[in-house]
Amino acid sequence: MKKLIAVLLGSAMLVSAFALLSGCGRKGPEVRIQGDFSQEATAEEISALETKMNGFADSFMGDVSASDWKFGIQMLSDGTGSVKMNMSMGESNISMTMDTKADVDFTYALRKADTGTAYTGAGTLDVNYSMGGYTENPVSAAVKGSMYHDGSNVYVDGEYKAAYGTQTEELNGKYKFPADTVLGSLDEGMPLTLDINDATDMLESLYETGLDSSGMKVYIDDSDAEETKVKVSMDFNAFMDEMIGSVSDLGLGQDFITELNNSAKFNAADMYFSFNKTTGLFTGYGVVNDVSIKGFEYTDAASGMTVSLDVSVNTSSWLLYTDKDVEAPADLDAYTAAE
Repeated sequence: MKKLIAVLLGSAMLVSAFALLSGCGRKGPEVRIQGDFSQEATAEEISALETKMNGFADSFMGDVSASDWKFGIQMLSDGTGSVKMNMSMGESNISMTMDTKADVDFTYALRKADTGTAYTGAGTLDVNYSMGGYTENPVSAAVKGSMYHDGSNVYVDGEYKAAYGTQTEELNGKYKFPADTVLGSLDEGMPLTLDINDATDMLESLYETGLDSSGMKVYIDDSDAEETKVKVSMDFNAFMDEMIGSVSDLGLGQDFITELNNSAKFNAADMYFSFNKTTGLFTGYGVVNDVSIKGFEYTDAASGMTVSLDVSVNTSSWLLYTDKDVEAPADLDAYTAAE
């Protein structure tokens, strides 16, 4: 089996992990949940929102106990991102590079089944991805075509290339991969995997635990007759924690973040979500980032650590409720099992 490509195909089953590495190109990030987010919410309003969401934690995907239950999620991601970071102190040196270009439109349809929840998925993707330094060996993958997922196998019709260190694979045509290979644990450093189970787990956590609003501003639009819409805007510190972890974990002080903030073009780092205010039904979730840092260099006087950083993140990644059905390709028998 073309196991290498099967594993790296997992990087395309994303909404780019909602973090950094998908975006909306030159047009700027697209916001798919529109509302009046002009007034920052008070602590009391945030608490009331969290209480309301927690009450919907068991129903945000509808009545899953109903025999005819079904639920659809459309995953959208479109754009580019890159990160280059180097840290050195004495003889120690750590570097990381990461680049991606993504255009993904993938829909999952979930339904009730005798064995629990069954699902199918279909869509198109055009993804180029590479990473170095973070992993033991450089990793790259390029996938372009259509994809269908029946819960057991992933069917890909298109062109795909993959490399892990000196191992390379290239296929062109219609191929079938076991789903557990494509969507399994990618321990070799592929942080972009997001299958439907990851998506629903993330939404459940959002409903149950509410918002971690530290370093963030929350805006609530409750004016719509049917939907509650929320926008959460990160400040620069919170964004960098998402990017590279806690500054204190890196052994750097707050002056590092201050200098970094001064050199950054920080336009947006926002999360959006929406739900039906009566039933709690999830209707949308998205992350938008528009941040760039060019040619940054910093030396920490206390530790002697030197850090250089270049970042370009222009992201728009979404999960949207849909009632659209997923149809299998008519010619599944024409797909060759990858060997």
